[in-house]
Amino acid sequence: MRRFQLAAAAAASLQGGANIASATRGGLAASSYSQPPTKRYAVIGGGFAGVAVAFHLLSHANPTNPISLDLYEAFGLGAGGSGAAAGLLHPYTTRGKVLWRGLEAFEAALELVQAAEGALPRSKGSLLQITWTNGILRPARSQKQAQELAKFVPQDPATAEATGAQLLDSSIFEHLVPGLPAGSLIAEEEAQEAQGERAPAVSLSPQQLRQQERVKKQQLRQQHRQSASAADQAAAASAAGLLMRNAVVLHPLRYLEALWAACCQQAKHAGQGSEARLIPRAVASLGELEKEWGPYDAVVVAAGAAVGRIAELEGMLPVQLCQGYTLAMQPPATSHAEPGRRQQQRGQEQGEGVGHVSAAHAQSPQHAEQAPQQPQHRHQAPQQPSSGLGPPPPLRPSSYPVSAPSLLGPTYISAHGPNSLVVGATKRYGLSAEDAFAECARGGVVESQEGRQEAMEALLPVAGELWPPILGWEVAQVKSGVRALPARGREGSIPFAGRVPIPAFDSGKPSDTSTTTSTLGHTLTAQPHSEHQEEEGQVGQQQQQQPEGGGTKAPGAAQKLERGGNWWFVGGLGARGLVYHAWLGRLLADAVSRDDEGVLPPELLRWKAAD
Repeated sequence: MRRFQLAAAAAASLQGGANIASATRGGLAASSYSQPPTKRYAVIGGGFAGVAVAFHLLSHANPTNPISLDLYEAFGLGAGGSGAAAGLLHPYTTRGKVLWRGLEAFEAALELVQAAEGALPRSKGSLLQITWTNGILRPARSQKQAQELAKFVPQDPATAEATGAQLLDSSIFEHLVPGLPAGSLIAEEEAQEAQGERAPAVSLSPQQLRQQERVKKQQLRQQHRQSASAADQAAAASAAGLLMRNAVVLHPLRYLEALWAACCQQAKHAGQGSEARLIPRAVASLGELEKEWGPYDAVVVAAGAAVGRIAELEGMLPVQLCQGYTLAMQPPATSHAEPGRRQQQRGQEQGEGVGHVSAAHAQSPQHAEQAPQQPQHRHQAPQQPSSGLGPPPPLRPSSYPVSAPSLLGPTYISAHGPNSLVVGATKRYGLSAEDAFAECARGGVVESQEGRQEAMEALLPVAGELWPPILGWEVAQVKSGVRALPARGREGSIPFAGRVPIPAFDSGKPSDTSTTTSTLGHTLTAQPHSEHQEEEGQVGQQQQQQPEGGGTKAPGAAQKLERGGNWWFVGGLGARGLVYHAWLGRLLADAVSRDDEGVLPPELLRWKAAD
């Protein structure tokens, strides 16, 4: 009993000391208890990778390890390539192979999606839905692709189980996605090969003899394939498509907003000294950032295709920039039974101020001038009889089938619910980091008639072949995003990560205080400071006033700044940012927290060897 009383008295004494220490900011505490030093981290870039790194860094925060994190994003979350993405989350290549570390990355992404959904305000209901779980279907376009799906998918049963992967016969397509053509599989490549074999060789000239020999070799290879791969062809007949039942489709912007809300909640729950702030500021130099807003214990660059604008990383990374257009589409306004609700949903899905153009009509150059009384559509869904013994009538374009999977092919159709589809994507190369930054500044929205027309003419005919009813839909918005594609290596096109080599840098002028408010209601105030601050109030809703007397710099921060800082990089995610972002964010946050680059897989560091 005596021992219990002593323990209780000791606990009360410690608790009292903690209360005094927290109540005497800037002065001497009445006990030996002191607030542990706060680690300060900066993350540059508000796309998938940047917000994922922020989340995982803040996961290390607790009362004995407070973390203050600043996320720098000049134009808002998802302003770059992440915001223009279609949100298709799966780990497979077009051939049915699993991406490098694909299963780990897929499972990590699902965990992060769950964390983001847990941060959603429940009061807003379905308007803030960020995921759709109807799966993703990849119909094979040729005999060769069907054979590859039949060969590669079964080779990784763990991934197949995790994704719910299933090889399908084409006769099932119509039941999965009403309106999806069936039976059009496999003729394409055979026709191409046959066309290549028809070149005659009737002359004995050396050039034509060589051509004849090449044709004969091609014929022999074709015969060998036909005889040796009878089993493959039989398997391909039942592998006309790959259905990934557990694959997920995300709304990229809503997801990023929700994930940032989860970051703010983590900081709040970590206790005093932890905070998360979204700072609307462009960063052109890591050195200047440290001088003006730091020093930071570590800075992580996740700036996507615009990373080359940062002085210390200019020309360092072996990436190729690629711009892609996507189409945000919706059913015709007259086909919806609730026009008032439809108009509200349009504003939620696509934003305001963008005209709507029908998909079939969009392909006419005269559409910008005037609407013809009887438009001549170059591409229309096939007309079927509505009665009798013929085929059933075509699906009306009023909505996408509620339980149908999204579609992958030469173009993709990503279903964000029955009344919102994303179609993409085009590819254009030869861009610079400045071009990518300019796209971010425009919010990724294509407003020029010429650009919109170019995107629609490139994407709609192919999308109409994949799912003909889409040609009756309207183009609500055209989006553009620039991605940084990594150089292809032995493991495929995989991202980069690691510590940034440190050059010398100069100081610059501090920036003004600025504030931004997210659509989830978190008001985030950012103020440049070079000292730690003990701010009261909720994280994500910071107080406007600064504490008197300030605080003290993090131990060792000044020394790090003198030698250049502790800078890290993650990028080169290309078109696979969604599947890789969570896994990479966790790996890099672990490396930063340990201050140990060696915990990263060596494949992620290959950009240093190339340099």
